[in-house]
Amino acid sequence: MTSQRLLLFCLLAGLTAAPALAQTATPDASPATAPGPVATIDPAQTARARAEFDAWRTGTIDRSHYDAQLNAKISDADISDMGGHLRTVGTIASFTQLQRGTQNGSNYFVYKIVGSVPPPIAMVISFDTAGKVDGISFQPLVTQPSPTPAP
Repeated sequence: MTSQRLLLFCLLAGLTAAPALAQTATPDASPATAPGPVATIDPAQTARARAEFDAWRTGTIDRSHYDAQLNAKISDADISDMGGHLRTVGTIASFTQLQRGTQNGSNYFVYKIVGSVPPPIAMVISFDTAGKVDGISFQPLVTQPSPTPAP
């Protein structure tokens, strides 16, 4: 399985669908058809999301951070496989919040992760009302070319 295909790994228990993650090629690119505003960035929340990302990269997630339903869906093989693929992005250059919102009672956050090896990755992570991770996904960010101006 290629890393591109495995990066479509998605374990979303609390969300019915991941937010749209396409980007435009403009310098101030923001998600097209974004379902939620970027809103105020909470450094503590970003640090928590980054810690979960790092745990997946090393293959050592703390299952006590995850709700029972999501825990039941995550196998040790999933963690190991995803860790291997997340390590292929190399050194992390930036970890930036793109969106946040609420869906089905969960608070979700979308982060853009840029490593030394393309493509950038989108991480969607959601938390239930008790603060447990109830959804997480990693997928490549799709860059759409800027429209060519009409003559």
